Amino acid sequence: MTEESAKAGSFLNFRKLYSTGKKTKKHKKFLKKCIKWCMISVEVEESGTKWYKVVRKVVKSMFMGEYDHTLDPKGRMIVPAKFRDELGERFILTLGLDGCLFAYPMQEWEQFLEGLKKLPGTRDARQLQRHFLAGAADVEVDKQGRFLIPQRLREQAGLEKDVLLVGVLSKIEIWSRERWEQNNCYDNVDDIAEHMAEYGLNY
Repeated sequence: MTEESAKAGSFLNFRKLYSTGKKTKKHKKFLKKCIKWCMISVEVEESGTKWYKVVRKVVKSMFMGEYDHTLDPKGRMIVPAKFRDELGERFILTLGLDGCLFAYPMQEWEQFLEGLKKLPGTRDARQLQRHFLAGAADVEVDKQGRFLIPQRLREQAGLEKDVLLVGVLSKIEIWSRERWEQNNCYDNVDDIAEHMAEYGLNY
């Protein structure tokens, strides 16, 4: 099993590979990596060759906080340390909403795709699917912790130098500093919160 397939591998592949095995340091080390990449919980068993089992399903990623960064002349930027573990060494960048980019961990992207597949065959649904999929890019983080934002996505999001990364639950938003200040005003946040209470969000 390659490093890439372990990171992007499914819960079922993990379970199949590690449902049995000898209790060795090598196995334990790789198990810890899979837990980190796949965000799963395990319970160790001391019963011969079957020394652990999966006990809970995949846990959703959680991003929060905002971080100022800059793009280098080639369009690269560093992944904030707080985001690195959950984002992984490979992730998906795509055009987001409100003028920013969305960055999804592989696992979250797969779940997002399932949602897009379930949309009805209407014109609006097709436009939304194209919006997210046409410019989507599979991005890799280099040894220096940097990733390249494709030129087309940089242009669409207005990214030039000063960039803001914002953690929003299962994804990261990437904003130009100028657009962030134009689009995110909290003067009416109390009114918005009051409206969201209708959907069961309590404070």
